[in-house]
Amino acid sequence: MLSLQDLSFLWQQQYCQPEIPLTSLSILHYNIRLFHSNQANLVEIVNTISPTIISLNELGTVVPTKTFKQLLFSYYVYVKEGTNSHGGVVLAINKKLKCQPISMNEPSIMAVCVIIEDHLFIVGSIYSPPTESLPLTTMTTLLNESRNLILAGDFNAKHMDWKCPQVNTKGRLLSTRLNKNNLNVLNSRTKASLRSDTAIDLIISGEIPETSESQCLPYAGSDCLPILTKFFNLNISMDKHFVPRTYWKLYSSILSILYDQLQAEQEILQMISNNSFPWFLMFEQFLAALKLGVTIWKEVKRKRPSISPSI
Repeated sequence: MLSLQDLSFLWQQQYCQPEIPLTSLSILHYNIRLFHSNQANLVEIVNTISPTIISLNELGTVVPTKTFKQLLFSYYVYVKEGTNSHGGVVLAINKKLKCQPISMNEPSIMAVCVIIEDHLFIVGSIYSPPTESLPLTTMTTLLNESRNLILAGDFNAKHMDWKCPQVNTKGRLLSTRLNKNNLNVLNSRTKASLRSDTAIDLIISGEIPETSESQCLPYAGSDCLPILTKFFNLNISMDKHFVPRTYWKLYSSILSILYDQLQAEQEILQMISNNSFPWFLMFEQFLAALKLGVTIWKEVKRKRPSISPSI
């Protein structure tokens, strides 16, 4: 027969509190073209893949922020209007992350401060129309905020550094700026455009390409395929919640069953040492271990505080 100390040790060894699983940070960039024609594809991608960050360019029309918040209800959504008929940009951050929008007066660019693994990151979405200059000054400002930078967008910048067969002025300027600041194009081996071989939709970061993976997703409603990039060195907690459930009736039943053994061990210890304190100490440890033994952890959709915030 096991002693109470043996039972306590056994329950303590068997007890295991579940760990919240981690998942790699991911960003979806979608040059969506005509938002109203392709919003169904966007919703399907989000529901299937659940990217951490979403960047949308070329909406094709002015879309109310309320519409995006309804579609992307589990994201913080930020919208910036553009300068031409193609529309502006949308940046959406999963609500699991703490973020703060950065105030900028420049159109077609939206950026936020995000805390990832206790580090400050700047995440931005940029659309640079073909006839306009790159927002290099704004990009430098963002870099000054944090060297941890993730930018996604249609830069209309062509250069062989990211496997684009053509080179233009914007491409040369962007290539120089990236090399100067140790930034990398992470999706240089993906072909997003369905119209040509040019590569102008880019994911830019200080992370090295070897620690990320980029792919185009098979949604051809726009003339550009959506790009998904995963960052294997940047992890976030998955949206899972666990709460303990203790079976108190079982707890009481076990105490009733062990009552005679508890009393016998108390009498033995008192006869040996004539001191009841060691028994009470052992009994306290036994009660704590018994609670662990009759407690399981259950996954719940939403974790609610046991005490009202108003108290």
